[in-house]
Amino acid sequence: MLTDWVVEVSGFRRRLGEFTLDIPELKLSPGFVLGLLGRNGAGKSTTLGALLGLVRADQGDIRVLGLQLDRAAVEVRRRVGYVPEQAPFYEMLNADQTAALVAPFYPTWDQGLYRRYLERMELDPRKPVRAYSKGMRVKLALVLALAHRPELLVLDEPTAGLDPVVRQEIVAEIATIVSDGRHAAIVSSHITSELAIADYIGILEGGRLIEYDEREALSKRWRKIAGTITGPVPAAEFVQLRQDGSRFAGVTNRFSDEWLQRIAQSGIQVETSARLTLDEILAYSTGRAANGA
Repeated sequence: MLTDWVVEVSGFRRRLGEFTLDIPELKLSPGFVLGLLGRNGAGKSTTLGALLGLVRADQGDIRVLGLQLDRAAVEVRRRVGYVPEQAPFYEMLNADQTAALVAPFYPTWDQGLYRRYLERMELDPRKPVRAYSKGMRVKLALVLALAHRPELLVLDEPTAGLDPVVRQEIVAEIATIVSDGRHAAIVSSHITSELAIADYIGILEGGRLIEYDEREALSKRWRKIAGTITGPVPAAEFVQLRQDGSRFAGVTNRFSDEWLQRIAQSGIQVETSARLTLDEILAYSTGRAANGA
């Protein structure tokens, strides 16, 4: 890979009827996993479609694997492994027959690697797909996505509805792929626990990317805080604030030493602070948390 970025998005907008996909900026380096989080309908699948060149921009720019996506979408898709939420298999075909259909689209297809992944996922290539469970179908989709040695792995709600054992197997495989520092992965989900392997978190709401940061940085910024307040309330510094006389409790997404010093000048003294869970960050960032900190 000859680029510092696997994905670079700048000022992307696309209107689709009443829905607008708006990704102001997004970057992902090799060796990392991006978790796209949002409710159903928030725009996760549409975002992945944009990164695969399936959703064209009205304005803005996307580069994937160092290539201008609107000029090299086919080449990009040959170098990306994609696992959709529901893979459209031919029910009568078995895994080997399915692989025979898929392989010609990828110049880097590795039949030996395909066989090794089948064994690792414990899939019988002779069984027709119709005999596979939901978990086995997801495993087969992952095998097909990995057998051509993709530089970027894109997975749309890959573990939704799967039992914990299968879910852990798939998560472990994603982690293994990116551990060499040369590959990257993007995983979408509406369930925060499924993004435990993510190094970066992007939160979508109503088609707009409203949060994007390193997971640890996100956790440091978002805090529940409480203390005393004696001056005017700087509402812009808080996502949510409740005041009772000189006491207050609130939530901020700006927490830092510099932030504490700044609000202290407004007569606010923070006595306690606690990090939010990713579920709580999702709720507060989308305005869907219960009123009250």
